[in-house]
Amino acid sequence: MKKFILFVGMLVCLISLSEMSWAANKYVVETLDYQPWYEPAGLTIDVGDTVTWNNPSFHTVTHIALLTTGKPVFHKMLGPGDSLTHTFNEAGDFDYLCALHPWMKGKVLVRPGRVAPVKKGEIWVAAQFQNQIQIIDPETDKVVDAIHVGNNPHNIWFTPDGQYAYVTSWHDDELWKIDVKSRTVLKKIEVGPAPAHVYLNAQGDKVYTTVMGSNYITVIDGKTDTVVGKIETGAGPHGMWPTPDWKYFVVAESHAADAAVVDIAQGKTIAHIPTGVVPLGASVTPDGKKAYIGNGISGTISVLDLTTMKKIKDLKVGGLPVQTPVNPKYKYAVVPNKGLGVAHIVNTVRDVVIRDVRTGKGAHGADFSPDARYAYVSNTFDNTTTKIDMETFKTTQIELWGGPNTSGGQGVAVLKVTPK
Repeated sequence: MKKFILFVGMLVCLISLSEMSWAANKYVVETLDYQPWYEPAGLTIDVGDTVTWNNPSFHTVTHIALLTTGKPVFHKMLGPGDSLTHTFNEAGDFDYLCALHPWMKGKVLVRPGRVAPVKKGEIWVAAQFQNQIQIIDPETDKVVDAIHVGNNPHNIWFTPDGQYAYVTSWHDDELWKIDVKSRTVLKKIEVGPAPAHVYLNAQGDKVYTTVMGSNYITVIDGKTDTVVGKIETGAGPHGMWPTPDWKYFVVAESHAADAAVVDIAQGKTIAHIPTGVVPLGASVTPDGKKAYIGNGISGTISVLDLTTMKKIKDLKVGGLPVQTPVNPKYKYAVVPNKGLGVAHIVNTVRDVVIRDVRTGKGAHGADFSPDARYAYVSNTFDNTTTKIDMETFKTTQIELWGGPNTSGGQGVAVLKVTPK
């Protein structure tokens, strides 16, 4: 009997070891002699996974703890053609660098489990230079997961029930559909060259994507994920926003220096309102009466009257203003400025800039927490996302992972509901 129990025990151990071996993944990082220095510079793996660094010349792969505690998890001097392989058996953030060239930096994020639990209010950031979506926990303000997507992810939008996310691949021709709970890519939808922004209607049965390279909005059936129509616009449609009644889209036409007003039901453009040069972002106030457009080259924010279909005024801010979302609770538009590294706070009652809030370098996208208390601003040229308290305007810099300036934050979207 004892021999039988021992045999069963050994068999269980062998099966467990086999399953662990099967579940573990192997990753390769190529060390480069030029920026971004490591490809990929940021890597998300799970406990038990193995990473191999291949090396072209003389570098080290050194865990940052060598400089702090003197006890690095991994460290090796490498010559041309050498490599370092390490299996990560503990969860955590593992920053590393080349001790000979300390500006060469990278990160390995080791998750304790296969998928981080989904939380209402989690923040999804399009890390353009990493070709991935990084997910921030709203309670800890830390990155907890990442999803690899297409070439230069640019904009993100969730279905109303929070089940799925759609991500545009700006330097490609695809829209990616992601299962939010499993963090997995379900499919790629071909929509046309340079898809920029994506939006879903309130029912979630229609998906709209601006196609910057072909001057139209692609209409997609949200149930079948097939293209069912196109709406012609002017040149270079980029950011867009619907009116609350879903009668119109306001579309920033970056190659035409105007905003198109699209009748959604009719599927056609009915008006063009002059803006500044290279309009990029668009938003509409909760009452549907005004729209705000960020004009990248003009350095202005255009305020548009959607009743008269005319421009009210331009707010001169300088730099390169981009997106312009309006906070529904505090009646402020938050306008990230890529050239100045600030977010302009615009009072939407008086249409004046009341404050500039310092962000990271290259501020680009913005979205709000479910209760509208916080704004999250993505930073293209900084490895951070900026969290802004909309009552005090105090900020928190949330570190993304990857080497300096390698995340390339573009669009940012906050999950407003927890998927069932």
